Amino acid sequence: MNVLLVGGFGLLGTDVFNILTNKGHNVTRLRRSEMDLNNIASIREAVKKVNPDWVIHAAGYTNVELAEDEPLKAYNINSFSMYNLLKVLQERKPKLTFFSTDYVFDGVQTIPYHEGDMANPLNVYGMSKLLAEDILRANYEDYYIIRTSWLFGRWGKCFPRTIYNKLVSQSEAVYVVSDQIGCPTYTVDLANILTELLDCPFGTYHITNSGTTTWYDLAKLVAKEKKLNLNNVKSIISNGSPSRAVRPKYSVLDNSKWNHYHGPLKHFDEAIHEFLKFI
Repeated sequence: MNVLLVGGFGLLGTDVFNILTNKGHNVTRLRRSEMDLNNIASIREAVKKVNPDWVIHAAGYTNVELAEDEPLKAYNINSFSMYNLLKVLQERKPKLTFFSTDYVFDGVQTIPYHEGDMANPLNVYGMSKLLAEDILRANYEDYYIIRTSWLFGRWGKCFPRTIYNKLVSQSEAVYVVSDQIGCPTYTVDLANILTELLDCPFGTYHITNSGTTTWYDLAKLVAKEKKLNLNNVKSIISNGSPSRAVRPKYSVLDNSKWNHYHGPLKHFDEAIHEFLKFI
């Protein structure tokens, strides 16, 4: 299959590129200098050159904190550029996969969120991703939206790596939020199931690794796996943290729709064990 990968050099995109290439697909990944999502002419030239059967959109503004100070930049990259991409793709109509986030929800539920539950983002990042979803649904037919959460992987900054680096480089305690609950997701596992997604009906899917945890318990798991001092991991509630962006207290995604077609991804603690071998 001829695949155009937008955002193929980041935390998730690198694994998508490597895994799909190893599966025998012809994957082209382009940097912003080669395909600028805010420039229709640039998009059209790239799409014409690649002539994709499938476009995977893994690019985006992902700094949740900084988005609060740069809302226009976050919306330009995450939301408004979707109009430009779809304008070009309408000419050829390849399948399109777009990655979204659990942060489209406000976290007031106490049970996992289904795809049809009402979205109500609490921060600029979540709002920009939800707007991109809405633009896609309103202007395209052959799409898959994947909402996922708490990504970690080998090819970029992520929470488990940050915690590990702090624990090995400083002697003082590391304080971690203990009142936010979610689903950690390994980029390798997510990338591995993408081709299976093409067997499913078009639409929105929640896909994460199995299991739920807090950031604090996840940090403790990293310390335990790497045989570091567990006593150096201290809990703090979100109201006491210096975060500028408000995050949902509970953003667990219900994967039953995906599981109906292909079965669950492995438990996140197994995925963390696998990931930490590379640190």
